[in-house]
Amino acid sequence: MATYYSNRPIVTDGLVLYHDFGNPKCYSGTGTTCYDLTGNNHDGAISGSYTGSGGFVTESLGGLYTPDTKPGNSYSLVNNAYISFGLPSSLDFQPSTDDITLVVWHKINYFAPHPSADYSNASWRIWGRGAFQNSIGIDVVSYTDETTGYIRGIVRGSSAFSINKTGITTGSLHQTTYIYKQTGGVTHSLYVDGKFVNSSNAGGIQQMTGSSFDGTPASPGDGRWMLTGPYAGSGNQASGSITVYNCSLYNKALSADEVKQNFEALRGRYDI
Repeated sequence: MATYYSNRPIVTDGLVLYHDFGNPKCYSGTGTTCYDLTGNNHDGAISGSYTGSGGFVTESLGGLYTPDTKPGNSYSLVNNAYISFGLPSSLDFQPSTDDITLVVWHKINYFAPHPSADYSNASWRIWGRGAFQNSIGIDVVSYTDETTGYIRGIVRGSSAFSINKTGITTGSLHQTTYIYKQTGGVTHSLYVDGKFVNSSNAGGIQQMTGSSFDGTPASPGDGRWMLTGPYAGSGNQASGSITVYNCSLYNKALSADEVKQNFEALRGRYDI
């Protein structure tokens, strides 16, 4: 699997799931299945595809995006669009015991909180497992208006531990990498566009089990790995629109050099 736009491909050591929606071997542009390019058969089931008012549709760079409408000052929430990768035993990583790296290329088209939430407290999970207690993933959070927000890597157990990257604006394509590391002490780290943002200690994470998760489609009750659009929920769940280009999952903690290699391999394709 040679996937690169520089002189080096993406890192394949420890790569257990890789979906590139601009590659026809992953997604042909039609249908509700996207195929794992690692050969591990961690294929994705697309929900809410091509509904017009919600779900995922394709765009020119090979991304899948969640369209949403904004008539006047109101917002029409998407219909819980998501891609589920299930939970085979080969993806049953546990932050209580395992090192994990999540990577996603994405573009925020616009931010919007649910009408009952304020802009500083509205979020949705882009890529990860679960969405609330005993979960791990990369989130988008509204900040002050519909054009600015931040990205966070977060792991939740008895407590939540997060690292934020502020100043994310709409219309900008980014690569986000979130690393959770058990070896040498429990830490987590966030990188955006191949650059280190921050790292801190993390702990108190319990085993991920079905009873630990909310039961809505965008935050599955069985703890599946999912790539999601904005929630169509209540409270502090956010609306908006996002384009996702590819996502990957590693069963190890990538090094800083490996994070940079992954970014450099694809940045030319996305003109970053």
